Amino acid sequence: MSKKNVRVNIHVNEPDETIKLGKAIIKQHTDLGAGSPLTDNFDMTEYGDLITDSENFRKDAKKKEEQSQSKYNQAEVICGIAKGQNKQTKDTLYVMTTSTRDFLLIKYRTAPETLSEYGFNVVISQTGGRRNVSVDIPVDSPEAVLTLCNAIFQKHTDDGLTSVLLNSTVDMVLFDSKRTAANTLMTEHGTLRAGN
Repeated sequence: MSKKNVRVNIHVNEPDETIKLGKAIIKQHTDLGAGSPLTDNFDMTEYGDLITDSENFRKDAKKKEEQSQSKYNQAEVICGIAKGQNKQTKDTLYVMTTSTRDFLLIKYRTAPETLSEYGFNVVISQTGGRRNVSVDIPVDSPEAVLTLCNAIFQKHTDDGLTSVLLNSTVDMVLFDSKRTAANTLMTEHGTLRAGN
């Protein structure tokens, strides 16, 4: 005689599936009425309340996640690193940061390592008798762009009226406005994610 094995899977770490299963259990219990095997052994009213609460919490969490993603996407646009944007996308932090880097490289052509004071990652190497300077702009995330932008603006602010950026082609008032807006969006993004 062969042995019959029965396996009943319960979803773990899958709230939507758990809620779906709970609602199916409640429906079956309700359909069976007094004949339900759960009637005398289980507080189905309390179970139903738990499923309803879980569903409401899940809806709230999904809404917050959507809002959080929207804030992140808006920050990407301001930074200039959203899909479809590039170095030529006007009035983005990426373009302004690139212009700032290019201006500073001319200003400090004999001492490019000075750009590190503005938060730039300066890599200097030598090939034969030639000196190579690389100053990349991070574009992998709004956080990376804003870390650099915040450092640039801090140096500009600290230098006050002696800031060399006062003579650059970058509008530092606009730069600060964009930087502040993107920082706010990223803070809101983090707060919404933490609430999930």
